[in-house]
Amino acid sequence: MNFRICIKFGLMLIGLVAVCFAVGSPAFAQGCAMCKASVANSATAAAQIKAFNIGTLALLIPPVTMMGVIFRVAYKRRGGGDETEGQEKIDWDSEIENTLS
Repeated sequence: MNFRICIKFGLMLIGLVAVCFAVGSPAFAQGCAMCKASVANSATAAAQIKAFNIGTLALLIPPVTMMGVIFRVAYKRRGGGDETEGQEKIDWDSEIENTLS
């Protein structure tokens, strides 16, 4: 499969997932508020709220890392188009393997 076709397919998939989350039921977003409320009403609320907040940040790390990698690859691949005379031809397959490894 061509690299550009893979990128287009990936972007369409990301868009589809974003639309699915945007159209989700209103009760879907209630989970975090309910968890935080139950933690706040416990006997050792201060320690548990701190642990809850750290856990929430820990769950945020993988998606932020994935988006950072996607933006980095997109930034390295920007420009496209025709090559000019003074530039060497880039082997995109080896560049992708080097970036992902």
